[in-house]
Amino acid sequence: MQALEVAAGVGSVLRRHGLVYGRHWRHSLVTTFAEPLLYLLSFGLGMSAVVRQVVVGGVGVDYRAFVFAGIVAQSVLYQGFFSAAYGGYARMHQQRIYLAILTTPVTLRELLGAELLWNALRGTLAAAAILLIGTLAGDFRPWGALAALPLAFTGALLFSGLGLCIAALARNFNDLSNAQFYVVFPSFLLAGVLFPLDALPSAARACAWLLPLTPVLDLLRALLLGTPPAPAAALALLAWVAFAVWAAERTATRRLVK
Repeated sequence: MQALEVAAGVGSVLRRHGLVYGRHWRHSLVTTFAEPLLYLLSFGLGMSAVVRQVVVGGVGVDYRAFVFAGIVAQSVLYQGFFSAAYGGYARMHQQRIYLAILTTPVTLRELLGAELLWNALRGTLAAAAILLIGTLAGDFRPWGALAALPLAFTGALLFSGLGLCIAALARNFNDLSNAQFYVVFPSFLLAGVLFPLDALPSAARACAWLLPLTPVLDLLRALLLGTPPAPAAALALLAWVAFAVWAAERTATRRLVK
């Protein structure tokens, strides 16, 4: 019975977010897909004319397919993090929507669970669009693209947790912008989205594995392109997800319960 009550609370918050999304779906679709598609055109098609192939774990991979997989991970990162950070900040601080929801029978844990789930679903949707394009273009293995969907959701949940944590800690929008330089940009630039980590010196490669995007990207390329995954990639991803969800719940609870 308690599980059903939790599911009902989470579902009611998800329905609320879905109704709001439905009113602005055209704008949401543009912001969700425009940026990854631009990266795909500039690097996947533009750079592939210059760089034909890269080597990942001893396996030669077409550069366009390599970047395609990187853009899937980038979509998970951007949508999961920015939706939770900016959307969460607005709902938590400016619009006071969280406080309004908490005046209903919905509990704080149900609210935060729904928030994480909603932003993770948005990140998964963006990744699914790139997966579909890559599969139709012949760059991804179809079964690998299907298997990548649960992985994309897990990665989006990770970045949703980090984004919600930042939203709870932020005092203003400048804090949100500053957080991009600590989480988003280092991950995008150094985790291997646009180049193989094998090209880095060993010390830089070790630092890259401290970034949350690296295990997500490593496992995605293993599924989509058949490259060998790092032995500890799955364990690192699970550890990051557990930390992100815990940090989001702890910081948001501390901010909302006074």
